[in-house]
Amino acid sequence: APAYVLAEEALPNEPAMEEKQEKADKEEIVIKMAGNKTVHILNAKDFTMEVYSITGEKLHSQLVESNAQSVNLGALHLNSKCIIIRVGNKTRKLIMQA
Repeated sequence: APAYVLAEEALPNEPAMEEKQEKADKEEIVIKMAGNKTVHILNAKDFTMEVYSITGEKLHSQLVESNAQSVNLGALHLNSKCIIIRVGNKTRKLIMQA
C-alpha cells in the first residue's frame, strides 16, 4: 500500500474536504468584491467594517448588521481608487475601477 494519501481522498475518520471548507466558510470572515464598487462581507455580524486609504487615512466606518451584507462603496463617495477594508481579523486591499 502507498505511504501517502492522494489530495482528493479523505483520511479515515476525517471530514471530507467539502465539509472542512463549509465549516471554515461559516466561521471565517470573507470580504470580496462583487461588481465594480460593491463589497460583500460574510460571517461578520456585529463586527465593524473600516475603510482606509492606501496611506492609512480612515475614510469610513460602519457596523456589519448581518452575516451576509453588501456595501455600495460608490455611495460613500471615496476619493481613493485603492482602498483597504478591515473587518475583524480580515483585511483586503481593493482597487475600484473608474
